[in-house]
Amino acid sequence: MSAPFARARSSSLATLISCCQLIPSLFGCGSAAPGDIQARPQSGSPAMSCFSFRPLCDFCRLSAAIAAILLLCNCRRQTATPSPTPSNTATETPSPPATLTPTTTPTPLPSPSQLVTPSPSPIPSPSPIAEARPTSSPDPFEANLQRLLQAAENGFRDLRGKLKRTEKGSDPAPLFRIRTVYEGTFRFDGSSSAELEEVYFHAGQQPAYNYRVSFQALSARESIERYDHFRLNLNHALKEFEHTFGDRYDSWASHDALQTAVLLDDADNSGSLEIQVHVAFSAPQW
Repeated sequence: MSAPFARARSSSLATLISCCQLIPSLFGCGSAAPGDIQARPQSGSPAMSCFSFRPLCDFCRLSAAIAAILLLCNCRRQTATPSPTPSNTATETPSPPATLTPTTTPTPLPSPSQLVTPSPSPIPSPSPIAEARPTSSPDPFEANLQRLLQAAENGFRDLRGKLKRTEKGSDPAPLFRIRTVYEGTFRFDGSSSAELEEVYFHAGQQPAYNYRVSFQALSARESIERYDHFRLNLNHALKEFEHTFGDRYDSWASHDALQTAVLLDDADNSGSLEIQVHVAFSAPQW
């Protein structure tokens, strides 16, 4: 019990006891002895005597005692109940109600065993772009020469034209036994004429076939220039042939079964040039 509270309670009790002691005096009765009770009527007081107020005084004392007991009990109850002390705890501020955010249900992921690894689709390989190579136009001279070589395989049969003449060797040492000359049907590179001849050198039936293409020159200088030009072209076209040359002629020979040979000459005094393709067979081809 605190000191201020104890002093307040003692003061209250003292005041209460004083009031209880004043009550009999207010009504003209006190705590006198029995002898005093008998003497008071003689003092000339009113008809109500002091003896008649004694029960009332006893009742007041009893009530004062009960009040004191109740006051004492009330003081003890207040002492037992601790006064609320202010705490240093911060007052909780009510938080605003949480806003409900709709949550999406996560999609269950497949287990590793169910994962399907996508196979890469085959990438089509780009089609190769043909390189644009400059196509050199075939040399017309070489193309015409190759046609003659192909026709030689059957004795120039497809290039045989009209019969021009037949000659027999009459000299003591003839170069040939019999020769038959035909017109040639194939000309090239500005040729002036073409002839095909079938020649038998011996008594046996083993002919040789010669196809001659003649080029007429306008002058000796032009004849020389054309001759050099043909020789260069023949060297390029007949790389696999054996090349020999002499006075005013060049020849290219092959060692095949037909004894194919190509001759270039300008033996004619007129300045004309000839390209001759020669093949030999063991039997006539016509």
